[in-house]
Amino acid sequence: VDWLGAELALDNFDLGRWDEALRDVRLLAGGRSERGAVHYLDPFLRLVEAAIVLAREGHLLVGLPEAVLENARSIGDLQVLAPALGQVATLLGAAGRVDEAAACLTEYQEALRADVSWFGGGPAIVAVVVAWRELMPGPVPDELLRGPTVPWIEAAGMVADGEPAAAADLLSAIGARTIEADVRLHAARMAVPADPAEASRQLDLAAGFWRSVGATARLAQVDEVRGLLRSAAS
Repeated sequence: VDWLGAELALDNFDLGRWDEALRDVRLLAGGRSERGAVHYLDPFLRLVEAAIVLAREGHLLVGLPEAVLENARSIGDLQVLAPALGQVATLLGAAGRVDEAAACLTEYQEALRADVSWFGGGPAIVAVVVAWRELMPGPVPDELLRGPTVPWIEAAGMVADGEPAAAADLLSAIGARTIEADVRLHAARMAVPADPAEASRQLDLAAGFWRSVGATARLAQVDEVRGLLRSAAS
């Protein structure tokens, strides 16, 4: 029951049903925390809670990135640690903690190099590649993009190749609304100042979703990019 509940909470977040996801995360992970119990998927549930709070309120839950990584390391499974590192990196980057985010991305890359059988997947791999493009020097490493030909890897590859708008369209087609909005914000940033019309279109699409889930802090980031557009046009 706990496993199914956790999977449903993660799916609800990915699909843009944030209120349902947050309710279930706090019920499942919060209840286990009070009992001193740990579930295999708890790091990812806590990351969903952190992502929603950051998007709505503009701050990271105190101590959460460190606690998630400690939890993931205690489980001792690369299938938990690697995606946890990637997702923590994206949250730290969004919160302006760039050096810590870069350190997590470096550790994530090292983990993939140490175990060539593992590959990223799901919305997390797309978010990792967006973070890499925005925070790290040089191209996205090949090992981040290995894996089967599935929409997640395809979208990540599009972001890596400088085609985030196409990636966002692909994510939209599979209903991945949360990561789609993040990629559209990245696409808008990449389009300033060369293509202001495209940047504005991507911002409109991202803002429409974030308004629907009450992501006030994310909407403030949209306004920041709109300010860049106005400056470029003046």
